[in-house]
Amino acid sequence: MQLYNAADQKKNSGKVATGDRLKIYKSDGSTFRTVEVILYGDTNGDGSISIADLVLTRKHLLELSSLKETYRTAADINRDGKITMADMVFIRKHLLDLEKISQK
Repeated sequence: MQLYNAADQKKNSGKVATGDRLKIYKSDGSTFRTVEVILYGDTNGDGSISIADLVLTRKHLLELSSLKETYRTAADINRDGKITMADMVFIRKHLLDLEKISQK
């Protein structure tokens, strides 16, 4: 297995972030499967959940900007198929250490 950064597609040996790709190889060295990483709450792909993610989610809700594919999935904290104020509240609670966002 090898992890690749979302931004530059280079091998990643550091922090895992939303948008990174995990490549799983067969014993002959060919690619078996590529899986895109989703870190719920990490809507900017930096590998952590911060105020920046809350701001991006808010901007998406207010239609000031739009989250793209994988980052939209990461913003759907309760996994109901849509991004709502509830998802923004989950991020806020996480930032205030009131409730952790589950990655399961």
